[in-house]
Amino acid sequence: WYQRRVREAVVSTQSTGSSGINAEYGDHFLHHLIANISLGLFSYGDMKILVLLILVLVGVVFSYSEPLRKVKPAVKERGGSCHIKMDKLLTKYSKCSFKGFEGTLGCPYIKRPQEMKHHLYRTCLKTDEWLDSCGYTCKVNGHWNEFSAWSECSKSCGGGVIKRKRKCDNPMPSNGGNECVGEAEETLACNEDPCPVNGKWSNFGPFSECSAVCGGGTMVKERSCDNPAPAYGGDNCKGESAVTKSCNKKKCRG
Repeated sequence: WYQRRVREAVVSTQSTGSSGINAEYGDHFLHHLIANISLGLFSYGDMKILVLLILVLVGVVFSYSEPLRKVKPAVKERGGSCHIKMDKLLTKYSKCSFKGFEGTLGCPYIKRPQEMKHHLYRTCLKTDEWLDSCGYTCKVNGHWNEFSAWSECSKSCGGGVIKRKRKCDNPMPSNGGNECVGEAEETLACNEDPCPVNGKWSNFGPFSECSAVCGGGTMVKERSCDNPAPAYGGDNCKGESAVTKSCNKKKCRG
């Protein structure tokens, strides 16, 4: 009977892999084995058989309990599934982060100079494990860094712009967190006063009529400094505004 039971136990163990003898069959077999060992001990007194039975019992107990020792208990979700308890867990976890608990989920936390009390730390650690078992990854919303210095004005006069920029990296958004709200670049007007305008000559006009019909006269042609006219402190035109030449040089009669 023992040989048959041992063979059945071995076959059951091999067929189930690392799971060992199943609980129901294992309990039933162990109860019978212990009872028969006790019966053999007091009835037959055969030490060889008893030693053999004890060794079999130890081996079976070891194979039966080994898988149980290797299985890591799953993190329990108190009161229901993840989606039901998530709000409550996150509320707990935010309080832990506020009190200085760093955790393993990469969530922002406030550094405190004093250590957390042991019981509070254990509670926060358990909450951390629950959230991790639910597949939660901490959302980090983006925050702006400081603006850079203003750039130089794009123009020296006549209206330009200056710029400054900032980056959304304090911290950067991650794990589905929100992007920074607002503009990454600011501009301002600068050097809005008009630029100086230097005067330039227009083209000469035609010569005027001769100032005398005989005896020598003059003709004049003129130009204006209005192409463009000087403005906003610009320079005047250089050169003469009029040109003259002689005309009707013949002596008058009489």
